Amino acid sequence: MTQFAEVILPLALPQNFTYGIPLPLQNEVAVGKRVVVQFGKRKLYTALVARIVDQAPEGFTPKPILEVEDQKPIVSETQLKLWSWISEYYLCTKGEVMTAALPAGLKLESETRVVPNRLKKVIDEELTDHEYLIIEALQSQDGLSIKEIADITEVKNPLRIIQNLLGKHYILLEEELKTGYTPKKRRYARLKTGISDVALNEIFASLHRAPKQANLLLTYFKMGGSLAETPEFLASRLLKQSEAGESALKSLEEKGVFELFYEKEITKQSGVESAKNLKPLSNEQEQAFDQVKQSFESKSACLLHGVTSSGKTEIYVKLIAEQLKAKKQVLYLVPEIALTTQLIKRLRHYFGEAVLVYHSRFSDRERVEAWMDLRQNATSPKLIVGARSSLFLPFGALGLIIVDEEHESSFKQYDPAPRYHARDTAIVLGQLHKAKVLLGSATPAFETYFNAKQGKYGHVLLNKRFGDLPLPEIQCIDLKEAHRKKKMRGHFSETLLEEIEGTVKGGKQVILFQNRRGFNSMIQCRNCGTVNQCKNCDISLTYHKHIDLLRCHYCGFTRQVPPKCPACGSIELKPLGFGTEKLEEDLSLMLPGIRVKRMDLDTTRKKYAYENLISDFEDGEIDVLVGTQMVTKGLDFENVSLVGIMNADTLLNFPDFRAHERAFQLMAQVAGRAGRKGTRGKVLIQTSNPYHHTIRKVMENNYTAMFEEEVYERKNYKYPPYYRLLRITLKHRKREVLLEESKALGKRLRQRFGERILGPEFPLVPRLRNFYIMEIWLKMEGGISPHKAKHTLRALTEHYFQHEAQHKLQLVFDVDPL
Repeated sequence: MTQFAEVILPLALPQNFTYGIPLPLQNEVAVGKRVVVQFGKRKLYTALVARIVDQAPEGFTPKPILEVEDQKPIVSETQLKLWSWISEYYLCTKGEVMTAALPAGLKLESETRVVPNRLKKVIDEELTDHEYLIIEALQSQDGLSIKEIADITEVKNPLRIIQNLLGKHYILLEEELKTGYTPKKRRYARLKTGISDVALNEIFASLHRAPKQANLLLTYFKMGGSLAETPEFLASRLLKQSEAGESALKSLEEKGVFELFYEKEITKQSGVESAKNLKPLSNEQEQAFDQVKQSFESKSACLLHGVTSSGKTEIYVKLIAEQLKAKKQVLYLVPEIALTTQLIKRLRHYFGEAVLVYHSRFSDRERVEAWMDLRQNATSPKLIVGARSSLFLPFGALGLIIVDEEHESSFKQYDPAPRYHARDTAIVLGQLHKAKVLLGSATPAFETYFNAKQGKYGHVLLNKRFGDLPLPEIQCIDLKEAHRKKKMRGHFSETLLEEIEGTVKGGKQVILFQNRRGFNSMIQCRNCGTVNQCKNCDISLTYHKHIDLLRCHYCGFTRQVPPKCPACGSIELKPLGFGTEKLEEDLSLMLPGIRVKRMDLDTTRKKYAYENLISDFEDGEIDVLVGTQMVTKGLDFENVSLVGIMNADTLLNFPDFRAHERAFQLMAQVAGRAGRKGTRGKVLIQTSNPYHHTIRKVMENNYTAMFEEEVYERKNYKYPPYYRLLRITLKHRKREVLLEESKALGKRLRQRFGERILGPEFPLVPRLRNFYIMEIWLKMEGGISPHKAKHTLRALTEHYFQHEAQHKLQLVFDVDPL
């Protein structure tokens, strides 16, 4: 009987597609396997089988599956259930989820290649210059990609030239499936079987003029080789031991002495190692550990609310050890790749080879190997440490998920779709695997704390630092007063500079937090006030001194610093604002001899840059670390006794209902980096508003009062945690078209949802990458079904753009935006 497969294509398509399963492939096609299918007239894709059905859809004849890529499924049915939930909840397609979930090496698509038509005689007069260049290149090559043609002709988009050549019958087009991931293979060498003692003596005698070959053969026997048993050794190891070159090995192969062969590298299966070197827990930690376990008896999720340096990680470690002993897997989610550097060292110290790391800074090969390792060793106990993308890994025996620093906005995916939140998705993943979820933070997200207070999650409080260390002393420096008394040097108050100098002289280290990178925020004309702006976005360009360029932090556009104002021609250009780059330079000039480094996006682009910076700081090779939000996120430095927050006002004065919550979290977290071992730490906050209620709550370390004050406001103004939010973003290159269509859509939605609809309005940055942007917000109270509301919203927007809209707009749904 003919069967059909419903497949997911890695494209933003609203539904799955059905393909026929040819009889020779019926025993090979299975749910979770990749198959090669033709989509459209020519294009080939690797699709994923989601379902096998016996009936074809009505109205068309399905195309056949061309090839099966896998021997065993690479995606489990539990993963497919998670993909379906993400697709429905976050209003995206399953193809978009597949694109985010699978490493690039597991997603293949064909590439169009231009090949010569050998039957057509070349007539030079028929060809333009660009066409002649292509035909000339094809005479010596079998085919060219579109990119190669663009390079040859120096035309950015050569499609018109290709179409002309097709019309003149000089070329043909064919689709070639790009090579995907191939497993890493190791090369082995062994003595050829059947060699006798006599033959071996003759071989050695013949090598008297080839000492390197003779030494290589001798090394084989020294490593344990024999004529009776011919074990294989890694070729690289054999060459290293014998100090011979590749040519010597090849010569011995040609002479029939050695056999060389390749074997797929076998990923080590971590045995059930007993955890080593576990630290004993303090009384408070032991009590919190027991409370977490009690909470897991009745609830699937628990919030561990522990102040900074209270030792939450040691509680995690003990929970992990229990899970690994029970032959279960643990997923340890961290918000930033920077955190994994320190954390992995600690966890490998405890759990050795059981630790597997997965994040976006890995090469595609490393990510595929981690994926295949987990899939092939589905029930092997492992600890997986990674950023939000590790949620999509193929777990087989998941027992516990730890979401560390769960309040972090980095857990939210902004672009592209799926725009999921890793914390919320982790809770659903836990339910699918019947695993427990532990959310840890010193400053929980208000929604999480609200759920814990409502009894939805368990709640465990750890309000003492490990070893009874006191919380850092927090002081405010009034910038207005310092300016009035002329006690400022650049962007540093005299008090802060004196404290930095004294701290470094005392052999301790300093962290300075400034939530802006670059040298200056903008360059403004003193005469007319013109600010250099990005040509693609409505945002000022930031000056980066190390490259001597103005750069847009949204689209990446760069330009030279103009010698004069482009508006009035004045040469009086004034730099305004400051970022981490300027702080690094100013501090080095003001306090010569102090070693200053910065940690921001510009200094950590390379793969091992995080690790090198953190290692240097831990080893005492850096006195002052200047950084953006990266320095606030869970890093543990023993020798830091002073933390400076350069300008708290930029955190507070932001047009967002979460601004004060985030400001409190950032300041409390960065303050927690001080005084983690030994003497009490100190935190200095520079601000023009020292009596602001958020700063007061940071100084008092009073999270509960901050929460109660903020949620009272949010209840009155209908914001989370009492209401759910959904943002609809509309984009178009023409402002007037966007305005017209957005207002019409807003009116249509208001007819159905009433006052729950806000907007459309322009956001803070109304134009990005040459697209104007407007936003419509939907507020959903607790009494209505979010699922029904989202279904209605999608149906209304689709109907509007299919039947009523005069122009097409880009439409983006963002559920639970941050």
